[in-house]
Amino acid sequence: MVKFLVNLSAALGLFVATVAATPVAQADVEAGVDAAPGPPAESPIHDLVLYPPGYNKTEAALEARGYAGTCRGCDLVDIDRRATLYCRCDNIRGESKEAWYDLNNCIGNGGGRIAWWRNGGFMGSCFARTLKGAWMDALCDDGRGTRVWSGLNLDEHLQNWDGAIGCDY
Repeated sequence: MVKFLVNLSAALGLFVATVAATPVAQADVEAGVDAAPGPPAESPIHDLVLYPPGYNKTEAALEARGYAGTCRGCDLVDIDRRATLYCRCDNIRGESKEAWYDLNNCIGNGGGRIAWWRNGGFMGSCFARTLKGAWMDALCDDGRGTRVWSGLNLDEHLQNWDGAIGCDY
């Protein structure tokens, strides 16, 4: 009990010393809430990549853009109108893990052409797909009654995050 009280006293003393040494900025009463720092709400943040919790961004082998360098045996599988990409991907420890990703989350169909599109749901209007390496072709409705083939390099925006595939936007 004495040891606990000594540790508690030391911790409180350190806390008080830290608080006393940390300057606190004066509030700008006239500016109000609207003067909060940060970018304007209408300005986009370009090239923002969000990493999953615990992802080690210093691992050079997995930090390079694109999943194709660290994922193998990839195939496209249709499950309930989802174009799911299945691969075996290396994690930061070098272990090979089974990974999958629903491409509807980041690809859409615009006038018969597949494109990178957040929550695009391209499989709602595309009917066939082929995968050769990281290149995917899809046969999609163009909105005028014609089906058009178009292609996309999946390595542009799909990444391997510690053995899990995801879009970088």
